[in-house]
Amino acid sequence: MPPPPPGDRAPSLDLTSRVQPIYPGFDVIYAIGGTTVLDTVISDTGDIVDIRIERSSGHLELDHSAIEAVRQWRFAPGNKQGHRVGGVVRIPIHFNPTSLKSGNMLWPADYAHPHYIADETPIQFETVDATLDAVASEAHSPITGTPKIKQFQIRDAQGGIIQWWIFTDLDTPDAMATRLVFRGTLDHPVVAVSSLCARAEVCSARKMLTLHGPDLASSP
Repeated sequence: MPPPPPGDRAPSLDLTSRVQPIYPGFDVIYAIGGTTVLDTVISDTGDIVDIRIERSSGHLELDHSAIEAVRQWRFAPGNKQGHRVGGVVRIPIHFNPTSLKSGNMLWPADYAHPHYIADETPIQFETVDATLDAVASEAHSPITGTPKIKQFQIRDAQGGIIQWWIFTDLDTPDAMATRLVFRGTLDHPVVAVSSLCARAEVCSARKMLTLHGPDLASSP
């Protein structure tokens, strides 16, 4: 935006009010990033009137997260010839995923870059919450966990990992349970993938990403 004339100023952000956007859980696990550019319409009282997506990140979840964060920010109105005025503040929100590959030593080394296939055996539970309760009971505790992301290992009697469960976007409409079943041989490692979502369209939209594997062990 061009600078205003001397003595005038455009609406501005109160930096102390800046709330960082929440990185959606699925996007973290699968290393999805991008930049959302928002045009935020400010009134002459400093209130947010509207938030428009000037340029999408290419991922709906990231765009929504950016909007929800900016809604919580506070702005000061502009000034023109001694009068308070509104205006538009353009805000880029960057989502830069941090790779999980280097820091996760729990994934089986023999399956560092397996071949992923769709599992024909569906997850037997009706909801993501019911699945989470059952898996947590069997695995006893998550190997990693945040309020919106939990991961579990299921092992056989010899201690080998036979399943890896990933729960993302918990307590949101995009909640998702993904089961990774370890199959194949040392020469041809295979991981069978199945998912259950709170909304069926979420699983459909993410199917190709899940078949590429999580960032810590993506397909070759």
